[in-house]
Amino acid sequence: MFTLHGWDPRAQRIQDWLAGRLKQTYPLFAGKAGAGKAAGLLAAGKLAVILDGLDEIPEVLRPAALRALNQQAGFRLVAAGLTYCLENPDLAKADGYAIDSVQKMFMKLA
Repeated sequence: MFTLHGWDPRAQRIQDWLAGRLKQTYPLFAGKAGAGKAAGLLAAGKLAVILDGLDEIPEVLRPAALRALNQQAGFRLVAAGLTYCLENPDLAKADGYAIDSVQKMFMKLA
């Protein structure tokens, strides 16, 4: 499970960011080849990724983050905040979520 804090979807693909986070977090991915191993497992769909903290990235980046996840996530993805957004759309809008983007992304992922 990773929080999205620190990811800028305009500057870095989600796979590259996740490979770096995996390398930093897990000794299995340490060393020169670590990020490559992590990237390979992500690309092969061998890892399930749980992402949280969409609300922890700047509001201006949230639509870009949702688009990037929709377009780039070739791995199993669980986004913890999506359930909240889908079940409470009015509250989610009040909290600053780009609920229309969330709903569109969910429909593509379903």
